[in-house]
Amino acid sequence: YAHRNLIIHRDIKPANILVTADGSPKLLDFGIARMVGDHLDPQRTATAAQAMTLAYASPEQIERLPLTAAADVYSLGVVLYQLVAGRRPYQELVTPHVLSNAIIAGNLVSPSRAARLARQEAGLPPARGRAVPSDLEAIILKALRRRIDERYASVTALAVDLRRFLECRPVEARRGRHWYRARRYMQRNRWPLAAAAAVLLTMLAGLFASLIALDDARAARGLAEQR
Repeated sequence: YAHRNLIIHRDIKPANILVTADGSPKLLDFGIARMVGDHLDPQRTATAAQAMTLAYASPEQIERLPLTAAADVYSLGVVLYQLVAGRRPYQELVTPHVLSNAIIAGNLVSPSRAARLARQEAGLPPARGRAVPSDLEAIILKALRRRIDERYASVTALAVDLRRFLECRPVEARRGRHWYRARRYMQRNRWPLAAAAAVLLTMLAGLFASLIALDDARAARGLAEQR
C-alpha cells in the first residue's frame, strides 16, 4: 500500500513489524519514510542515515544513492533471512564500518549455512536434510541481490513468489528447468498422481495376467492338436 502511494519506509525490521492475533501484519514507525524521488538536503540525509538500522539497510541506503522501493525489498529479504536462519546476514560483524563494507560488497552466507551455524551456536544437533528449502533460499537471495535490477521488481513480486513456494509451484527466483518444474508438479499433485499410478499398476497387472493366461491357452491348444 505504501509503495503504491510512492512511499518508501526505509527502516523495515522486526521491531517495526507487529502481527495481530488474527495474523495481520502492521508496519510501524514511518519516521524516516519519504516519497520516491524526494531529494533530501544534506542535513536531513545525515539525520536519516543515523536513524536507519544498519543491519537491515540496503547497499544503496549506505551509499546514500537515490532510493526506490527496491530498498524496502532488500530490508524485507533481511527479515525473511533472519526468520528462516535464526540469525541476520553478517551478524558476526559488529563494527559499523566493517558491516557497511560487507553489505555493499554483497558477499552473503547462504541461509542454509547460516541456519546450521545458528544451531551449532545454540548447542542443537544438526538438522536433518536441508536447513532451508532450496526454493525459499533462492527467494531470499534474490531479494538480497547487490544490484537493484537483479532483485524483485516490487514487494508484490516477492509476495507472489513466496505464495508459489507455499503452493509447491516453481518459483521465479530459480527459473528451473523442465525436471525442476515436473518435480514441483508431482509434489503439488502427489495424491492424485499416486491414485493414478495405482490404477495404472492394477491395469498393467491385469494385462500381464491376461497375457500369461493367453499364452497358457495357446500352449494347451497346441498340445491338444499334437495329440
